[in-house]
Amino acid sequence: MVTMRLRLLIARHGLPSVKIIWNAQPESTIAELLEHLDNFVPLEAEEWGLEDYAVQVAGYEALHFQKLEDVFKDGDEVTFVLPCPLSSFG
Repeated sequence: MVTMRLRLLIARHGLPSVKIIWNAQPESTIAELLEHLDNFVPLEAEEWGLEDYAVQVAGYEALHFQKLEDVFKDGDEVTFVLPCPLSSFG
């Protein structure tokens, strides 16, 4: 079984950032990766869901339907950012 090792940085509202090393299946989608991560690092809350996360590599945003092997390579640092809610801009 081939795996891809990714360095993950997870930034959530009001919580410290989390840095972990994650072995992922290259044929998985980013949405599936988010679902797997949510079982270990709580990502969802009443105010937001997995679909709200921006997933970035080298400053570029990846789309949730893309396969990991199409956008990431082994050893990439992947950032999961929960954009600020609009209410915080007023």
